Amino acid sequence: MGVIVPSQPLVEQIDVPASGNQPLVTEIGSCYHWLVACGLWLVACGLWLVACGLWLVACAA
Repeated sequence: MGVIVPSQPLVEQIDVPASGNQPLVTEIGSCYHWLVACGLWLVACGLWLVACGLWLVACAA
């Protein structure tokens, strides 16, 4: 038990900066979600353009 008691203040000290860094983490997370959303949107547009290209080729043939 003597080892666990001094470890509790250390955990609290780790939790304090962690809670202070949470806004930064959420900002990075939101930016990451925006990048993923933009990436998926670009992929969707690319697939749409490919589909239109194939449709034009089929119509031309």
